Amino acid sequence: MSKSSDSSFIQPGTIDSNWSELSIVQNKQYNVLYIGKRYGKFHMLKGIASQYKGSTDYQLLQEKEFLLGYKLNHPNIAETYSLEEVADYGKCIVMEYVDGTTLAE
Repeated sequence: MSKSSDSSFIQPGTIDSNWSELSIVQNKQYNVLYIGKRYGKFHMLKGIASQYKGSTDYQLLQEKEFLLGYKLNHPNIAETYSLEEVADYGKCIVMEYVDGTTLAE
């Protein structure tokens, strides 16, 4: 039996595990960066460009990048959360979204 919260802190239907507001931020030769919202918070998603999704080499590189990023823990490095299948986008590395300018800027 599910009970609703009376505190108004959490409203029914406000927590959703599905991705929303997904949009492309950058489309490089091999990778595509997306911004997306889940659990009410923005995240960066890094996927493989469509023309390379079937390549085992790029899939292995993506897994290696995820494992390296996941092991890093530093306040000046965006956190890596997971490597997961995202509907319509393929397998993506899910990372912390940091609002601001790029390193190039």
